[in-house]
Amino acid sequence: MKAFKKIVLALILAMTAALCLGLAACGSYSLDEGKYTGSYKCHYPADYTITTTGPNAGTTEHHGEHWGAVVTFDVDMHGTIWNLTVEAPEPDADSDNEEYVTYVSAGMSNTFINQFGGWSLAQVMAIDVEVNDSGFPTAIDGDLTIPAGQTAQCGTVILAMQDAISTGTLA
Repeated sequence: MKAFKKIVLALILAMTAALCLGLAACGSYSLDEGKYTGSYKCHYPADYTITTTGPNAGTTEHHGEHWGAVVTFDVDMHGTIWNLTVEAPEPDADSDNEEYVTYVSAGMSNTFINQFGGWSLAQVMAIDVEVNDSGFPTAIDGDLTIPAGQTAQCGTVILAMQDAISTGTLA
């Protein structure tokens, strides 16, 4: 009976160790309660479409060469994100002093931005944003709503959020 107890105890310890290693491999993210900021910029010529609804419904084609986002959000004591805001980075030498294209300039912030309220840090970090050689977002893999034609703009927002989480930069 003592040998059986030792085997069971050894199995429990091995399973506990495996669980701890598994959780560590998945990555855990924590930030102290506070307001955080992050940014992401890239430069790549691309066309994009903005579709609007309502009285002025329609589709307009645009061209952008400088893409980016500066995000600010609150993190509560449970590591939950609230109050996400997005703005374009300031024009700079990298953008030839031209404006950056960002999600907010597309005028559709409710659909995309508001879905992050109540998300955990780990949920945001689990989103995979694929980028080309210039850093331009080309695909997003995650359980979230991306408005049609807005992959690049949404990708810059997600990458800026991930920057804020990974660097822990307070606003």
